[in-house]
Amino acid sequence: MSISKVSVIAGVSLAGTAALLVGVFADIDLQTKVCVIVMMIAVAMWITDWVPAVTTSFFCILLLTFAGGVDSFTEALVGFSKPICYFLIGILAMGFAVRVSGLAERVAGYIINLSLGNPVLMYFQMLLSFVLLTFVLPSATTRGAIIVNMYEEVLDSWQIAKTHPFHKMLMMAMLALNRCASTALLAGGITPVVASGLLGDFSWIEWFVIMSVPFYLNLFVGGTILYFWYLKGVRELPVQELNKTSFGPLKPQEIKVMIIISITVILWFTDFIHGFHASVPAVLAFVLLMSPKIGILSWDELQKGIAWSNFFITAAALSLGLAFLDSGGAQWMATNILSYGLQITENPSVLLVLVMILIGLARIAFNNISAYLVIMIPLTMGFASILGFEPLVIGFITVVIGDSVIFYCAGTGSGLIIFERSGLTNMEVFRFACVMMLSVILVAYFIVLPYWSLIGFTA
Repeated sequence: MSISKVSVIAGVSLAGTAALLVGVFADIDLQTKVCVIVMMIAVAMWITDWVPAVTTSFFCILLLTFAGGVDSFTEALVGFSKPICYFLIGILAMGFAVRVSGLAERVAGYIINLSLGNPVLMYFQMLLSFVLLTFVLPSATTRGAIIVNMYEEVLDSWQIAKTHPFHKMLMMAMLALNRCASTALLAGGITPVVASGLLGDFSWIEWFVIMSVPFYLNLFVGGTILYFWYLKGVRELPVQELNKTSFGPLKPQEIKVMIIISITVILWFTDFIHGFHASVPAVLAFVLLMSPKIGILSWDELQKGIAWSNFFITAAALSLGLAFLDSGGAQWMATNILSYGLQITENPSVLLVLVMILIGLARIAFNNISAYLVIMIPLTMGFASILGFEPLVIGFITVVIGDSVIFYCAGTGSGLIIFERSGLTNMEVFRFACVMMLSVILVAYFIVLPYWSLIGFTA
């Protein structure tokens, strides 16, 4: 029997046992039990790829409805009404337009030549580009949707199959590490905005000073781990030929796409003036790209060109996550996970490491980063005195660990976009996440905590 089949059986069995224990022994009301059990089942099925992720999502919504986890089917589908789902459609259209217009091919040529045709150099240049592009495209989801098309052009031109270790390494980096660059900036998306609101009012520069070191370290340490993870296959790749294509001046289609993306980015950066949700500019971009004479896409092209499963998985995952949060199941699970950990030892150093591990494990239960932050930050800060640290420091650790590790595709929109076209399995993502969590904890303990102490956040 293969390792993947054993993993599936073990994962589903473990989730089933845990769900049974919750159903029998948990001292919570029936609706909360149902939400906790359904979330456990969903996470196990997402991680193991037992059935396709879309099927898992809708199965768990039906299960939530039939078992009484929500009051109505309408409530079970609440995630489909959330703006983030339509934000996702907008940026998927933008990414597809970049490829259709020829911009992706043009940029791919520049990427190849800048790396001198060296696959390893190109990989580390890509990691650096995550940091640099964040100042232009703060959202990891937007950035990922655009750059994945460019790197796919590179991989296609080098005739590298999806099963090749180099292909997997690039895609895993985009899926698992790209978001680290965003959270280092206060304007980098949902995570820094929600976390900053919970931890206190930080200026742009204050947030950058606090969070750039941990997140950039996790990005590059994680990137190095990935390199050695896939070293054998990557080392076999020879230096590739430089791109000698002469693209000439920008074509009208490319100019249109650049203008529409620029308008969208400007609207994102000026939200403090107009107050629109980030999804509004994204949907505007969708409309402009689809408009006759203004845009470059047709509906038939778009239907075939983007992975609509992204929308359904995200919306369904949001529905499950909100039911889990609103029922009190998230609070119950997080409290129990941390409380059991605190009973194991009283040694402050060991206790701190244990709590960081438990924070990472708790992230598995939260497919929605906002729900994770809203529950876990106040909860972990409440344990700060036991650990001998300032509450803010423990709050910072909660953000860093929770947003540096992705355990399965439905755990993040930015990762899901890459996953759907990566050739990776959820089990591969999960295995790397376990190693990444260990790395994040070691970096936090030995480097980040001393750094925060140096800038004034002490025990």
